[in-house]
Amino acid sequence: PRDAHDEARISNDGNTVMLFDYEGFRIYDKKGEMISETGLPDPESIYDQQFLKYELKEPPEVSAWGPSVLKVIWYDGTVRKYNASDGSLMSEEKGERPDETLYEEFMTDDYRIASSLHEAPKVYDSISGKFIKELETDAYLTYVTQAGEYIITEYVTAEGERYGLLLNERLEKLAYLPGLTDYWDGKLIFDYGSGSLRQSRIYSLQELMEIAAVYKQ
Repeated sequence: PRDAHDEARISNDGNTVMLFDYEGFRIYDKKGEMISETGLPDPESIYDQQFLKYELKEPPEVSAWGPSVLKVIWYDGTVRKYNASDGSLMSEEKGERPDETLYEEFMTDDYRIASSLHEAPKVYDSISGKFIKELETDAYLTYVTQAGEYIITEYVTAEGERYGLLLNERLEKLAYLPGLTDYWDGKLIFDYGSGSLRQSRIYSLQELMEIAAVYKQ
């Protein structure tokens, strides 16, 4: 609980969890033992951080980075990638200064979602490019994940609070998920600042009704 952090993300192999913010990151194993701790240089000049989970279908030059990577981008164009398993620096390069609107695109099976800092995320059909709808307007979209037949969108508010929304294939809201911090191995991962991460699979409406009936008894 003493480890201050903005995000907690689980590596693709499920063996480690990274707690990170703009100051730095810590990596823990399943038993809660700290594997490594790293401070990030010039944190006031960091533009963005992205926790990336590469799949084996990625090109060899990408998957060679490892299953999970923390990508840190500075305003001067410096990009560093850290291995999420042991915290080692994997690469560093200097490119163009990033777009300060935080423009980013996310892809799902059927949609392309365009997000920027001061506009509502816009959803387009991934094949035709046709505009579909806008998403939440009261928080910044951070991640979009295809979870089987569902879509999970993750947000951070101006106050730094994180939450997720579970959507169906028609982008209709099924559930509000306060404290959602990741989706791993078919499970929702929650971080309430207690020092532990909690996980839950996605239940169908029928299963929830059956659970409620048991508790009602």
